[in-house]
Amino acid sequence: MEHKRLEELQGSEYDFSDLSQDIESVLEYTNKNMVDDIFGSSKNITGVVTKAGYAELLEIWATDDNRPFDRTARYYRIL
Repeated sequence: MEHKRLEELQGSEYDFSDLSQDIESVLEYTNKNMVDDIFGSSKNITGVVTKAGYAELLEIWATDDNRPFDRTARYYRIL
């Protein structure tokens, strides 16, 4: 399972959010079974980082860290 620290997912091509409505909308593009396998439930996800291409999401990374904004929070690739 591929993972990175938040500090590795920073830059103009990545967008971070820890808002519940953003997390819910991003998770619509993922495999629910994979998310449940990694996090137990999508409700446990506390932050997401996305990389968008032309009219689509190229990458989605998620964490269940209690400090999703911390540069050392570990994010797992779910798309």
